[in-house]
Amino acid sequence: MMPSTLKYRIEMTPFGFSSEFNYLQLIMSTSFQTQTDEDSCSYQETGQVVNSDIEFVRLQINDNSLYCRYIKKGVIDNRIQSISNSIFSIDSSQQTSTNISRQVGINIPYYRYNALIDPDYSFISDLLPANDKDGSICDPLRKRGLTKLQILGIIFGGVGLIIVLIIIYFGYKMITDWNFKIKFWRKVDRFIKMKKLNKL
Repeated sequence: MMPSTLKYRIEMTPFGFSSEFNYLQLIMSTSFQTQTDEDSCSYQETGQVVNSDIEFVRLQINDNSLYCRYIKKGVIDNRIQSISNSIFSIDSSQQTSTNISRQVGINIPYYRYNALIDPDYSFISDLLPANDKDGSICDPLRKRGLTKLQILGIIFGGVGLIIVLIIIYFGYKMITDWNFKIKFWRKVDRFIKMKKLNKL
């Protein structure tokens, strides 16, 4: 379990199932909001933690996130059993730049005496702010320019294009301009000789 994590213990008492093939769905609604009215962005994502029986929901506003984990196991009648989770679709009317929420249904199988589940919640800081992620919702007044990743992409792409153009130029001159070719190789030869002299 990660630092700054709240373990939420839920214990169910006997429930009147009509059949042993039925299950009980416990719906948990999680919300995350900020008091900042302007210049905010929100983002949320869901997924499966790699190599585990844990599903997660991340609710992020700016560079802070509420990280919710739902393990796909529970203690059913004092025995550990598999359970499933249903992560509901985003309700667009419930998501703004300063307030987001998500509902998760925990599907508890038939039990006679008790059922115990324990999702956990962590508050974490993100290296990549919400406004730099695709699909984020930002305040309409926010001047949303290029993201850091887009800026880096433009820089690397521009440098790569310049290098390619230089190579093409020199290649073209070497093929079509005999005087340029002679001068170029003389400079190369002079450079090699200078390097050899410096080593002596």
